[in-house]
Amino acid sequence: MKNDIKINNLLLYSIFFITLMGSAFHFVYDLTGKIKLVGIFVPINESVFEHLKLAFYPVIIWYFAFYFIYKRKLNLKFSKVFTLMTISILISIILILALYYTYTGALGISSTFLDIFIYFLAITIAQLIIIKFYKRIIFTTSKFYLSLAIIITLAVSFTIFTFYPPNIPIFIEKN
Repeated sequence: MKNDIKINNLLLYSIFFITLMGSAFHFVYDLTGKIKLVGIFVPINESVFEHLKLAFYPVIIWYFAFYFIYKRKLNLKFSKVFTLMTISILISIILILALYYTYTGALGISSTFLDIFIYFLAITIAQLIIIKFYKRIIFTTSKFYLSLAIIITLAVSFTIFTFYPPNIPIFIEKN
């Protein structure tokens, strides 16, 4: 029970860590002189697709740090943490896309403030859902392998489409 409270608190703290890291990642590509390798992990332009990296790599970094720092102290299972990480990423990405395209399509406006708000909201909601999932979900090997396949697919997609983006709206830089 004590471990569950500690895990819940750490997952709440993760909201701050992930959003702070994601906010910093937004500027890294320009600050590093536009190094292509760096561009795999951070946005290289203002397209919606590139900004999804802010809900991908910071979440991965946090969950891996969480696992390796607390695995013994909190008796964490890698497959469970990895599956939760994947769920968090998927929820964040889906929320960002749904909310962004809803407000831009419905209202016909573009707002940096709303974009940032949506990012923070998506990460927050995803992590709060993970807190609920942590105790309730039954983890299996098949869920872990599905999660692994999803993460690999997303990582490969981010890499390929960063350098070879299709000519469709999600990949086109916003004005």
